[in-house]
Amino acid sequence: MRSRSRDNLYLAQTMPGLEQVSWLEIHRRLEGTSLEGFKTLPKRNGVVLFRYGGEPEDLMKLRTTEDVFMVVERIPQIAWGYEGLSQIYETLLRNRFLSASLPGQRKGTQARPRRPTFRVVTRMVGKSQPYRRKDLQQSVERALVKSSGGRWRAAEEDGDLEIWVNLIGLDLICALRLSDASMRHRSYKEMHIEASLRPSVAAAMVWLTGPEDDDVFLDPMCGAGTVLIERGSIARHRLLVGADNNPEALAAAAANIGPRHKPRQLLWSNARRLPLRDGSVSKIATNLPFGKRIGTHRGNVSLYRDAFFEMRRVLAPRGRIVVLSSEVELVNASVDAVDGLRIVKGYGVELLGTFARLFVIERG
Repeated sequence: MRSRSRDNLYLAQTMPGLEQVSWLEIHRRLEGTSLEGFKTLPKRNGVVLFRYGGEPEDLMKLRTTEDVFMVVERIPQIAWGYEGLSQIYETLLRNRFLSASLPGQRKGTQARPRRPTFRVVTRMVGKSQPYRRKDLQQSVERALVKSSGGRWRAAEEDGDLEIWVNLIGLDLICALRLSDASMRHRSYKEMHIEASLRPSVAAAMVWLTGPEDDDVFLDPMCGAGTVLIERGSIARHRLLVGADNNPEALAAAAANIGPRHKPRQLLWSNARRLPLRDGSVSKIATNLPFGKRIGTHRGNVSLYRDAFFEMRRVLAPRGRIVVLSSEVELVNASVDAVDGLRIVKGYGVELLGTFARLFVIERG
């Protein structure tokens, strides 16, 4: 059995509100992980702290995560105000991680030796501090330069290492970024449509359906196919079915899916009337129109009602539906109007300034 003392502390950055879903994936994908910080960190901060003794490359397979970091310093309770800046500086001054060879370091290509660089990105969450993020950034930069004996220098852009400093309430977490932009943007997104879903959120929706190898999985408003692709990437399936009433969206979905994730089928169809048999689908996940960039609240009233009746019709007994919407009251009312459907769980999520909710719905 592996010794827990050798496990490294990692930080997974996800969309605020999806921390529990990300931990669900981490725990199921990575053997021997242990969770830290849920009781001490404020909710909806987008951070999951966990320990893992395997290779850092294993973390790159996570799909509900936007970025992954190795924690190099944590101060769980810093002092308030500028005294806290001094505490951060003094603590990091004793940290020697820049002198070590850590995962994520990029090798310089210049022929002549040069001083390696690091970039500091700061984030402050919670009650406002009496100093700016820039003050925090500069304090961290000075400490790391001095702790390295002057061998490293801070850079404004494109450092050899990227160090993220999260100040969440009075809990400071300094971490080395291991992932790159491809983790959150995905290489399969060749074609985009308006209000396209973020891949990490689509992956969270898939995990909440409880993927099984024999799933007939449906997205009745599939758009550019993000939910379908994430479902195909996460687990085996019997059939993937995507439907949309917009031919351009279906063309984008076909281009993004490409030859992968078979068997699958794309249907030009309205979510109010799907060309599927009663009870033929085991899992459904879809991003409902918010009534802002796409559709209107008035239009959503009838659309949501009709769509949930139709999803209930094609869903097998004990099947599960996961939907995302900012129209929280409308989803509640629409599900209540359909016999046999009930909301079993919900997750509030912040999507780049827009507040929405993930609903887990089951058929009895």
